[in-house]
Amino acid sequence: MRTIGARWLLCALGLVSAMSGAQDKKLTLGVYLPLSVDSRDKQFEAGEGLAKALGAQLGREIVAKPFARFEDFNKAANDGLLDLALSEVLTLAQARGEYQAIATASLEADPSSRWAVIAAQQSSVGRLKGKRLALVKGPGSDAEFVSNVVFAGDLPGSHFKLVFVPTVESALRAIEAGKADAALVPGAHAPKTLKVLYRSSRVPAVALVALKAPAGELKAAVAKMSAVAPFGKLQVGSGDEVGALRRRIARPPGVRIPLIAESPVYRPAPGALEPYQSTGVSFPSFLEFVEVSKDQPDE
Repeated sequence: MRTIGARWLLCALGLVSAMSGAQDKKLTLGVYLPLSVDSRDKQFEAGEGLAKALGAQLGREIVAKPFARFEDFNKAANDGLLDLALSEVLTLAQARGEYQAIATASLEADPSSRWAVIAAQQSSVGRLKGKRLALVKGPGSDAEFVSNVVFAGDLPGSHFKLVFVPTVESALRAIEAGKADAALVPGAHAPKTLKVLYRSSRVPAVALVALKAPAGELKAAVAKMSAVAPFGKLQVGSGDEVGALRRRIARPPGVRIPLIAESPVYRPAPGALEPYQSTGVSFPSFLEFVEVSKDQPDE
């Protein structure tokens, strides 16, 4: 009996040790951000920053692993080499795999998360018919994304000649080199040196995805986190953000939305709002036109 009891004790201690080891195991965060961050170095820094902040909340070490190609990122996720992932919602929506977002975030530089058509010269989207539009190649149908999501079904996918580039930085260089007439980039990457011809409706920027890591634990940790540059604060959502965008890409909205050009917003400086007294303007007295009533109240 003593032998059996000792064996049970050893088994219990081994189970506790295994659970403790699993809890202390490093988590691997796959990072693929060709649309949100304009250089490989910055992509690595963004992944490292999120891994450190999230790891501090979980009490576990998280190692960021950046990927240069979607095929490698997707294979690592499918092969079980990643515990969680950070990528653009658009990229995940265009992929064939099922990616459930734990939380999403916008870029700090563009909280509205809209896409912009930019060009070297001021023009209109209509005049760009048949012109070259540079954009980052995704894992799915980019023509459907441009037509159904960016332009809400008001323009066919054949309106532009799509020129595919590997990064947002390459799209900007394509305009400078004359290899593209315009580019489609996230609004945060629209430089002041180029003209913004059009802005889309909101498109979710990035998503944190749980692959092998427990979703509930991640959601609790995300709720306690602050914003991590270059992203705003991660927001726990419905979990259907990727699926919702995938459905938008597949078909245009039922109610067509007219293209609306945004007027510039004028905000006068505080100095322009001076009190009228400081300008020397004085209004005449109207007391001479006011008659006093003959009936006075009793004292």
